[in-house]
Amino acid sequence: MYVKEIKFNGAEYKAILKLRSTILRTPLGKKLSSIDTIGEEDQLHFGCMNKDQLIGCIVVKPSDKEDSAKLRQMAVDASFQGKGVGKQLISYAENHLKEKGFKNLELSARKSAQVFYKKLGYETIGEFYLEQGIEHIKMYKII
Repeated sequence: MYVKEIKFNGAEYKAILKLRSTILRTPLGKKLSSIDTIGEEDQLHFGCMNKDQLIGCIVVKPSDKEDSAKLRQMAVDASFQGKGVGKQLISYAENHLKEKGFKNLELSARKSAQVFYKKLGYETIGEFYLEQGIEHIKMYKII
């Protein structure tokens, strides 16, 4: 398994959209919509590959603050969950962003993923709130 940056609108990006829809939206009875992808041409996309198969992905949105970014829309193929794919994606994204001068990362974690992010050094901000009908909490990390 390895992680790489994925170009916006290429074949691998389309595979990212399919994986995000399958993992993040289908269980909610929804589909990934064009509203979910607004502005993604200006965002970073990373994919975890098993040979030539996309098995995980994450999107990073640089924020208005020069040295901050938001990790969003992380998805891992169900058959690879719990096998280190998410950790590998986060580690790669953090290192890539650090090299580009980013210092702060934030994310909105599903309640069920809060412990995963805490193990990777992320801290919570505030209280739980509803997003897409699921409890989330804001988290951040200084890299």
